Amino acid sequence: MDEVFETCAAIAGSVTPFPERRLRLPVAEAHLVGCADSRLDDLLADDSPFSWLQAAENTAVAELQSWFAPRACDRLCAPGEADLTDRAALLALPQERRWDRSS
Repeated sequence: MDEVFETCAAIAGSVTPFPERRLRLPVAEAHLVGCADSRLDDLLADDSPFSWLQAAENTAVAELQSWFAPRACDRLCAPGEADLTDRAALLALPQERRWDRSS
């Protein structure tokens, strides 16, 4: 599934239309949880989770961050992965405030 997503995003030059169109079926939700778990650390560090998207890397990172923060949080509730929602919500904050727990 990751290869299909990456191929479609590379052709389209954008990563956001594809997560937005995902159906809310159990298998799709499980895939979203897996993708979030493997990509959130990169996104929280403002790094690209995709090695293949060189030219528009900053744009792709910003697109995914802006998609995850408001839209994915409610879909990231999975058994044993309770911190995914909190980590995704951090993407709405500027990088320098993501780990500042005092504010």
